Amino acid sequence: MGDVPSPGRRPRPRPTPADAPAPVEPVPASVGPEPTKPEPAPAQPVSRAARRKAAKRADVQARLRRLRLIVIVGLVVAVAAGAASVLFAFTGDDGGGTASSHRTGASTSPAAAAGAVLTDADQTTAFLGAATADVGAVTTYDYRRLDDALQAGLGVTTGAYRTAFQRAMTGAAAEATKAQQVVRQFQVLELGIGQINSDRTQAKVLIFGRQLSSDKAHPQPQPSMVTLCATIVRQGTDRYLISALEQDGEAGVPPGSPELGRAVEAARAEVVNALTFTRNQFDTDQRRALAGATDPLRSQLAKQAPATKQAMDKGNYDLTGVVVSSAVTTAAGSSVQLMVAADSTRAGPGGSDVTAIRYEVVVNEVDGSWLVSQLRALPSQ
Repeated sequence: MGDVPSPGRRPRPRPTPADAPAPVEPVPASVGPEPTKPEPAPAQPVSRAARRKAAKRADVQARLRRLRLIVIVGLVVAVAAGAASVLFAFTGDDGGGTASSHRTGASTSPAAAAGAVLTDADQTTAFLGAATADVGAVTTYDYRRLDDALQAGLGVTTGAYRTAFQRAMTGAAAEATKAQQVVRQFQVLELGIGQINSDRTQAKVLIFGRQLSSDKAHPQPQPSMVTLCATIVRQGTDRYLISALEQDGEAGVPPGSPELGRAVEAARAEVVNALTFTRNQFDTDQRRALAGATDPLRSQLAKQAPATKQAMDKGNYDLTGVVVSSAVTTAAGSSVQLMVAADSTRAGPGGSDVTAIRYEVVVNEVDGSWLVSQLRALPSQ
């Protein structure tokens, strides 16, 4: 459906060359002690409105927990022995949401002990929960049941995007979809929060998803990875609607403590440093990458360096890249997890190949500096 407002797919890169790394087993997430259960307080009367509000919040949180479980099962470690950094490169960001090729060291702050936290965790949860359901409604449809898809989409959209969605699901566009027997299925794999306006009525949410597409010419569903940036608006107290949906859009940094911004900056910079290498200054690039990392990533980078250099010399190529977007998934004082989407370019005598990559990055506060400890990648399909 040429005019469907849900995002189309960019041409997929050519298959990964034979020197691609095998995945490394992920480092298990640390598990803290079980919290002590407080003594139960005397029962207090609860109003019907309060019960409804509590039930709604519990439902949102339950949906997010189920989503997180799907993500954890699907993730693989991106940095592997061999030539992992030979394949993937990013460029950093100046903190204002624009991509650049500037590479820096670790982010250090004397106030790091204050921790990285989100300003309004409850409102963040509400926006993320709404995006999970809303985006699925506008990106999934079947040519045999377009009316159902239309009603589902109209119920979660607003403004110009709602108008575009309705136009794409009716009239000539709908007839073309039926004639081509188009089916789209979309699964949200991971999502994170970006910018939120000052009155907490609008937020940007970054989504990593898997899209299955089939049509008359290709009846077997074909998978592809898609990165979306949804603008979610809140109407009233509990209605959340999509006002824009952009492929590969920048989500920005959510409101939070000063350390949250520094953690995001350090994470994006280290993705560049750890995965960008040139043959003529490989040793300098490697030192910069190690300076912004902590174990287990630091040890992985040091171990893979000889094989990376050998592969680059043999293939006669260099790596450049750009961070397309990032968003925060969790912020817990001394540890922040982010989603990072990037395009990596491998340039050699035969031309350039661009590969879209989607990462989960974990950055930790270590002695006043923010250092990246883990890079994990979603499967390419």
